[in-house]
Amino acid sequence: MKFFNGRKLIIATKHQKEKVILPLVKANMQVEVFVPSDYDTDKFGTFSGEIARTTNALETVRKNVLMR
Repeated sequence: MKFFNGRKLIIATKHQKEKVILPLVKANMQVEVFVPSDYDTDKFGTFSGEIARTTNALETVRKNVLMR
């Protein structure tokens, strides 16, 4: 995917999903990847339900994306 060469990619997770995602990204894209340590993806609720969401799943994802 040459379109992404040299770009920065944030993997926004606090549950170590980067361990699965990062090898796939590195194998297929030439990007600089970073995982912020202070990113709270649970701020708007969890998909597993431990923290109730106030919006549906799609809106929750949008809020998380736009939070940074």
